[in-house]
Amino acid sequence: MGDRLPDGALVGGHLVFHAAAAIPARLAGVLSVDPLGAVGDGGAEAFGAEMLARVPEGDRDRAHMLDEKDTAGESTPEDDLEALFLFWPSYFADPAAAPSMPRVEIAQPASRGLWTDLQARLPELEASLPSVTVPFGVLVGELSPMPPSAGIESAKRIPRAWWHVEPGAGHFVWHEVPGCLLAAMDRLLAGA
Repeated sequence: MGDRLPDGALVGGHLVFHAAAAIPARLAGVLSVDPLGAVGDGGAEAFGAEMLARVPEGDRDRAHMLDEKDTAGESTPEDDLEALFLFWPSYFADPAAAPSMPRVEIAQPASRGLWTDLQARLPELEASLPSVTVPFGVLVGELSPMPPSAGIESAKRIPRAWWHVEPGAGHFVWHEVPGCLLAAMDRLLAGA
């Protein structure tokens, strides 16, 4: 997937690392769920490769071409939606059993700007991790296309942070293993 996450990728798990470093007084604790990490490239390259590898072979060339157009800034909104449709099952532990993609809209300028900004800020974010003082947990899916190590290696840099790898789960851990998100929230609150 080139050097970008697909436009539909969820980056909230990554953004909470920034929040924990920048506004700790406003947070009681942080739970990052299957994030793009905050160390090195955050796992983006491995994530992109795994996402593409999970696309059925008959659609892989088309998905790759659409991703390249997006990376070059030449894709249309229709191209980006088609790419997301092709990549959608790859987010799940068992792509063949993935639920239908929900209706989504993509704001291309915002998505492209967010990815550019995230990449530029990764070194600063990585350097800030040892200063995080709020209770912090990371929940990752064992079978997620985002390498579990992306979140784990980031958590290891935060004092007293913990992590949990949810067996059998993909990127959307709360969907694939109901109750695991609540259990992680309970653990976070108990530690706070």
